[in-house]
Amino acid sequence: MVRFSIFLPAFKAAYLNDAIDSIVNQHCSDWELIIVNDGSPEDISRIVLPYCSDSRIKYFENEQNLGAKDLVGFWNSYIARCNGEYIVFASDDDVYDLDYLQEMRRLSDLYPECNLLHCRVRHIDGQGRISQLAQTAATYETQADFIYQTLVWGRRLTLQECCFKKEPLKQ
Repeated sequence: MVRFSIFLPAFKAAYLNDAIDSIVNQHCSDWELIIVNDGSPEDISRIVLPYCSDSRIKYFENEQNLGAKDLVGFWNSYIARCNGEYIVFASDDDVYDLDYLQEMRRLSDLYPECNLLHCRVRHIDGQGRISQLAQTAATYETQADFIYQTLVWGRRLTLQECCFKKEPLKQ
């Protein structure tokens, strides 16, 4: 079993190469990448197919945009195809630092009982400039601390910056 499954629904082509490159070039190599063309009107396969010579990359195509109709059902259908112990929900316009998975590995080794891992992120604009830097957080937070930081202090958190343990996620 691989350590990390990265699930990447693709609908927009504009930054897809950058998103895939940021995963393929990770310093940690214990991953698989599952890319799904979710009924895009753009030529997603032209971008993805050259990467498919890497056996860690799997590519699927949906005839229609399933994420727009039933997002959770769409995720669940592909979580079942993930072989990793942990799942990252990537996006076609997100770029990961090259040590992202290495940091997730470090945190998962340090806190094996945790079902959700998270690290600090930089939000960038369309020109690649940092538009916002996520606030720092404690290395370990209880559920109550996490909720408090989000509700009281307005911590911004997106799905794409988290790493989930697969089995609890499936439940």
